[in-house]
Amino acid sequence: MKKVYSLLLLMALILALGSAVAEEQAGAALSGTLTYWSCYTGDMRDWDLWRIGEFEKANPNVHVDVRFVPGSAGLRDGELRQAVATGVAPDIICADDCAICYGFAAWGGFQPWNQYMNGIGMDVDAYMSRHKDLMTQRGDAIYLLPQDSNVMLLFMNDQMLREAGYDPATDYPKTIDELDTLSRKLTVRDQNGDVVRYGFIPWLDGGDPLLWPFMFGGELYSAETNRLALDEAKVIRSLEWQQGYAREYGVESVTMFSPESGADGLFSPDHPFYTGKVAMMVAEGWAANVIPEYAPQIDCSVCAIPVPSGGRAESSPIDAHMFALPFGSKHPDLAAAFYSFCMCDEMTDSNCDAWCSIPVTGKQFDGARWTANNPVDVLERRISDSPMTGYPCLSTVSLQLSRAMRGLRDDVLSGKAPQPMLRDLEDRLQLVLNITQPATAEYVAARTGAETNGGYSQAKADARRAIIHVMD
Repeated sequence: MKKVYSLLLLMALILALGSAVAEEQAGAALSGTLTYWSCYTGDMRDWDLWRIGEFEKANPNVHVDVRFVPGSAGLRDGELRQAVATGVAPDIICADDCAICYGFAAWGGFQPWNQYMNGIGMDVDAYMSRHKDLMTQRGDAIYLLPQDSNVMLLFMNDQMLREAGYDPATDYPKTIDELDTLSRKLTVRDQNGDVVRYGFIPWLDGGDPLLWPFMFGGELYSAETNRLALDEAKVIRSLEWQQGYAREYGVESVTMFSPESGADGLFSPDHPFYTGKVAMMVAEGWAANVIPEYAPQIDCSVCAIPVPSGGRAESSPIDAHMFALPFGSKHPDLAAAFYSFCMCDEMTDSNCDAWCSIPVTGKQFDGARWTANNPVDVLERRISDSPMTGYPCLSTVSLQLSRAMRGLRDDVLSGKAPQPMLRDLEDRLQLVLNITQPATAEYVAARTGAETNGGYSQAKADARRAIIHVMD
């Protein structure tokens, strides 16, 4: 159990870092305008603006034309895909949805970083091994460069735990049964039986639909066999468990706690965890630094996500901020320089201090700096080190699976049986996976000028590529 502490010295750190970073980067012979789409919102948006400003100070002949685009830099709603298709794509994006990013890369929406890596002094071997599956596809083609990573934690309101007879220092849940018991004790109803405080909402903020299937131990996808595993006991159990909460609370809780804003709602004082409407929540580690700013009245603790027997104990799905070059990027050299700047030690330290982020390179991960200022980092590091921590279901249908599972989960919460829907979804996506796995390689190779075995058929690739529009 680790206490959440506020980092009140963040701005002082930022000011101190500014001049040092500018001096280190000064003299780089770069010029031009870099168009950049960022997924950051709330206070993270302000931090990204500061970082952009530092980059421009270090490179006075470069201007960054930034747009803050919701939905993982325009990936979720198709805005980026439309920009790529019409030839007006930005030079670089920073996105935060791993599944959609991986799927977009698989369909040829990004161009590889490989030819720019040496120029910015970056080596794929410098990254921790757990991130390489996300970064590369089709052998050694590098499409996604992570900036940082985060793990998911369970946040608990200490005052509410004490009122229920629990000691936050020792009585935190480790299993799903313990979580369910604690949730029931923390749930409060009025004299009419209506819930006025929810103990726990598994789908709070409309989070990642693969979170609980992953934590329950579901495999979801095997890269070795190129097979999906959705109609599987652990995945079914995870959905039935969530359905139990919807049944207990009432169907209205499904829409009430699944807002379109998602985790961005944590940057509002009206978030249900802040206002006392929910006693516990699952969120990424960066929430530890946001809570003191938007809900200073809350004293809360964090622990690893509870799991059932056979689940991924003391682990988590990884989330990451990733930089990518949209196909058609006009200034990939400036984009590479910007990414290199964002990955320097000073920027990484600032990122870790401000948002409890986890470094992605071995050297920076092993450094003491990121565990020195916030006890939550110690817990995050332990979970990040777990061999069961990883990216769920990285495949050529990641994009479609993420979208489909979100709707399937809502149907389950509304009372439908999960297994028939999972079986149907697995069958449909497996067909797409079987067809697109070789076609995607041909499509990307043709667009990047590479050669493929047996040549490249534009008509064949276009026909197969059209499937993505059907799945959308």
